[in-house]
Amino acid sequence: MAQESKMDFSEDGKKEDANDSMNLNHSLDMHKENKLESNLEHILDYKETPLFKTVKPLFLSMKLVGLYHTNKLQHRNSNGSKVNKQKLFARFTISSAYSIFVIIVLSVNLLRLIWVFDSNESLENGLLFKLSFTNWYLLCLINAIACYLGAARYHNIPEFFLKWNEICPKMEPKCHTYARNKSILTTFLCWFGVFINMGTSIYSVLFTNVLNNYLGPFTDNNSEIVFYVAKILFLIINIYCSTAWIFPSGLTYLISMLLVKEFTTFNENLKKDFNYNYRLCAFKLEKYRQTHQAICTLTGHADDFLNIHFAAAFLVHMANFTMLLYSMMITKDLTSLPIVLFMYIVWIVATAVFLGIDLVSACLVNYVVCKA
Repeated sequence: MAQESKMDFSEDGKKEDANDSMNLNHSLDMHKENKLESNLEHILDYKETPLFKTVKPLFLSMKLVGLYHTNKLQHRNSNGSKVNKQKLFARFTISSAYSIFVIIVLSVNLLRLIWVFDSNESLENGLLFKLSFTNWYLLCLINAIACYLGAARYHNIPEFFLKWNEICPKMEPKCHTYARNKSILTTFLCWFGVFINMGTSIYSVLFTNVLNNYLGPFTDNNSEIVFYVAKILFLIINIYCSTAWIFPSGLTYLISMLLVKEFTTFNENLKKDFNYNYRLCAFKLEKYRQTHQAICTLTGHADDFLNIHFAAAFLVHMANFTMLLYSMMITKDLTSLPIVLFMYIVWIVATAVFLGIDLVSACLVNYVVCKA
């Protein structure tokens, strides 16, 4: 009997140990999952970084027209305590759905231009202007897609601001003022460009017949109500086209100026240390090397979400500038139509300005990187 009770006691003890072990493993798993979620939230909360809060006016404006969306990135599986950034994916949100809707609208708007072209048209009768118009719509669609990918992918906009926060956890007052002023100025200039373009479009569509041939598949042969509704839809879509054309260039300028400022500050600090002490210790040299490498990494992240826009903008603006200038030279009786002449001048100047903004921004960043 004693042996049987002893055996029962030992079996009960093993069961209790097994239960304790299972509870311990379960609590450890729960701790790992909680740690994973806390690490994930810490990693992905880029909207709380000081730099993003400073440049928020531009991103709020882009979000208003579907060029930027907020999302919550999640991990595909919760096994393990470390977050694998390559396995992060974006949760579908209302703002991301709005961005996709804008992309669909711009895609349909580009496809409808099939009805705009006529087989009997020649270069002198505005064919080049229609081609440049098509190129412009194509650029707007590419910019919208590039902006969507920039916000959806973790290694683009989110990681850019998080890496910046690792380098500068607390922004100095001068840097904060510089970034805030640049953000406000860029946002104001972008909206100013949108209003100028929309004002020209509203006058051309509602008060003249200059753009009647660009409303396909609708023509003036339709009823007045249908044709008027087509004009209103054209103007509404043109709002999204104008913002998709202008705001990505503004974002390129803003990010480039922030990187230029960061590299310039780095160069100034390095020169001060060398002027004060010609022989820097190995610790300081290694610190400067790591800082320079981190800023170069920031440049790489910026290039990840700006390279699509930059490549498309360079090609389209160069082609449009050439076609518009040549079309303006060969179009007959252009001076008899002041509004058409004005549109040509506005488009040529705007194309040259935005091409210059993208090129100068990229050249300035490359210059300070080589100088650093």
